[in-house]
Amino acid sequence: MNVHLAVPDLLWPDRDSPVAADPGRFAALETLLARGRRASVPVGGLEQWLLAAWRTTAPAPHALVADGGAPGDGWWLRADPCSLRLNRETVVPLDAAMFGLERAEADALAGHLNHHLADRGLAFHPLQPERWYLRAEPPLGRNALPLAVARGKAIDVHPGAGAEEARLQTLANEIQMLLHDHPVNEAREQRGEPPINAVWLWGGGRLERPSIRPFQRVRGQEPLAAGLATASGAAILPLPDDASRWLRTSGDDGVELIVIDVLRAPAAYGDVATWRERLAALERDWFAPLTGALRQGRVGMVTLHAIGAASSLDVETTRQDLRYFWRRSRPLASYA
Repeated sequence: MNVHLAVPDLLWPDRDSPVAADPGRFAALETLLARGRRASVPVGGLEQWLLAAWRTTAPAPHALVADGGAPGDGWWLRADPCSLRLNRETVVPLDAAMFGLERAEADALAGHLNHHLADRGLAFHPLQPERWYLRAEPPLGRNALPLAVARGKAIDVHPGAGAEEARLQTLANEIQMLLHDHPVNEAREQRGEPPINAVWLWGGGRLERPSIRPFQRVRGQEPLAAGLATASGAAILPLPDDASRWLRTSGDDGVELIVIDVLRAPAAYGDVATWRERLAALERDWFAPLTGALRQGRVGMVTLHAIGAASSLDVETTRQDLRYFWRRSRPLASYA
């Protein structure tokens, strides 16, 4: 069996920072990186990597399916609730990793937007409190950054844009005005919680059936991965707590994708302590057991995808590769 591990922000994104220069030592991970065959692939974040793997576009309708929606032939966008922090000519979007959002709050806010915008053919569907969808008239939101890519970074509030981008920005501004003084936000501010003063629109398109099925099985909590797996006929399985449990329940052949998205949020918000803590847990729970299973021949190949904002470091490692002791392990920082 060939197991693929997709791990966004396995390498600290700011390569010039002290964290990137000294993230710590991780013996199993360093072994996989040193002994395997490495390639750098241009790709912009997990969402783009997943779409490229299935050779398709339009993330929103695929994620919609995974969250229980029925896209039909409509044009859909992700409309993720967020909190914008304003700073003169820039804004910094915060996502649900930085705040809690109750089901009743999501329903009230989305219902308010639907009340004011339904006559324009817009319909918000808060299928998850932190993950909303918008049915709209095409084309809209095809090239916008995912919120997971934009969060925690300063965004220009007056970007240069074409006609489609300008329409998207106009709609986003209108939504901000509608949410500004909603009672839900007034109550949140009284409790000292960030207001939900915007939605992040991205991923627009219609549902397309992927032309290939790159993986027989998919595990993880990323709805886009689950939606693409469904569309291609791959099995969707729960993500175990660690590789040891996974090894006890996995099959003996085929190609399996495991998406582990626990480092991305702390990296986006500069939370070094949490990032290091979770990386150490991945070393203990996943990289070390998988390296052991590779040595024992229980797994045929481990393919690691360290996905960043601009490229993915892809490393294929087999049992034979582990015997190449002259490929000396190097600190994680050397791969940044």
